[in-house]
Amino acid sequence: MKKYLTFESFFDKVVKRDEDYWNSSYKKRWVYMEPIIQKIKQLNPTTAIEIGTAGISLMNFSDSMDIKEKYVGNKHTESYVFDIRETPWNIPNKKYDILVALQVLEHLSPNQSEVFKEIKRISKQAIITLPYLWVCKNPKDRHHNVDDQKIAEWTNHEEPHTKEIWTANNKKRIELYYKF
Repeated sequence: MKKYLTFESFFDKVVKRDEDYWNSSYKKRWVYMEPIIQKIKQLNPTTAIEIGTAGISLMNFSDSMDIKEKYVGNKHTESYVFDIRETPWNIPNKKYDILVALQVLEHLSPNQSEVFKEIKRISKQAIITLPYLWVCKNPKDRHHNVDDQKIAEWTNHEEPHTKEIWTANNKKRIELYYKF
């Protein structure tokens, strides 16, 4: 049976992981995760993959992909553990109804455009969120000044089906939904 993360199940997973990464930020992260879960529910995918879950998936039926085993989100589905900046991926074309990458693409420098080609190849649709126009103390911070031009470069100028900009925790995020 398909299940989606709820705040209660999210909190339980945070407590079990007992890591500073989640302990210090789970409430702030839930603010942008919950609306994405609602959108995924509406899309009702049969197959899904999540990239960069840091160990906590939005869906109990999704496969996951990350750089370390401890970061894959579901232990009962297929996991891909490798540096996703290295392309091509050993995953069949259009295997997934949806791919979800929340606050991940900015971490994949300098290979975002190659990663996006793989996202497009293996999935029928994708939801990607990014920090948007953040001004960081360190201009070299990967979250700094992600703007429309940078996003266009990373996505090979592929126009999203929908684009939404919203503010959570006093920071703007951009949500891109693609149909391929």
